[in-house]
Amino acid sequence: RLGSHELVLLSEVSGNIMNMDVMNQQTAYRNLIYGLETTIAAAKAAFSEDQKQYYTLLMKENGLEDTTDAEQSIVEEEQLVPENPAVSKKYVVLGAVLFAFIYAAVLCMGYIFNSRIRVNDGLQDLYGIPQIGVVVKDSKKKLFLDRWVNGLRHYGKREFTAEQSMELAFAAIKIAAAKNGQNNICLMGCNLGAGADKVCEGLKAALEKEGLSVTILNNVLYDAEAMEKVSAAQGAVLVEKAGSTLYNEIVAELELLKRLEIPVLGGITVE
Repeated sequence: RLGSHELVLLSEVSGNIMNMDVMNQQTAYRNLIYGLETTIAAAKAAFSEDQKQYYTLLMKENGLEDTTDAEQSIVEEEQLVPENPAVSKKYVVLGAVLFAFIYAAVLCMGYIFNSRIRVNDGLQDLYGIPQIGVVVKDSKKKLFLDRWVNGLRHYGKREFTAEQSMELAFAAIKIAAAKNGQNNICLMGCNLGAGADKVCEGLKAALEKEGLSVTILNNVLYDAEAMEKVSAAQGAVLVEKAGSTLYNEIVAELELLKRLEIPVLGGITVE
């Protein structure tokens, strides 16, 4: 009645406030459209295969697009996708075995290419010097895995506590010094601060009570002052921290003592 006009919908709220009749008419149109869509969907569901093909061709000829099938296919695809995809136990087991294999390979390569002294290395076999002792850690400070590995390492052997290993090392140094008639000895090693310094302090305190003069020298190969003090010693004991001292550093220390003509009483490995 009013002719052609362009309508712009601002919001339903304005329609509700300005004119309730307009809102009711909009609701009626929506219900009508929904009813028509439902009727079309029901009719298409009852199509035979020939009717479906004819309907598709008809839509294409008229340049129309059937959005109902597309929406239906999207819904069906969403229903086919599981919300919580199941994890195959086979792949879980395979991943665990692969991880164990890679971890074992890494440990093996680390063991082969290790350039630092190990606690189970024999100084007598490697360097020809007496193995005075092996000072172990306190068992209370070890983890369960460390205790298990330590039990395998000492299988069939008598195990000692940290205090007992210190007493044995002290007695061995005392006997070696008395046998060679030495009263002034030095405890030397590389990187004693990695954990061997406390062992050296304990041995020094015990030996000084027996009337021996003991000097602790750290990093003799890299400290000029410590290197000068070595010449005053009558004998030397190498104290090396497992996992810290390099094999070639022990060789260099023995060569230094040989040049200075200082006898080596033996070596101690600190776990």
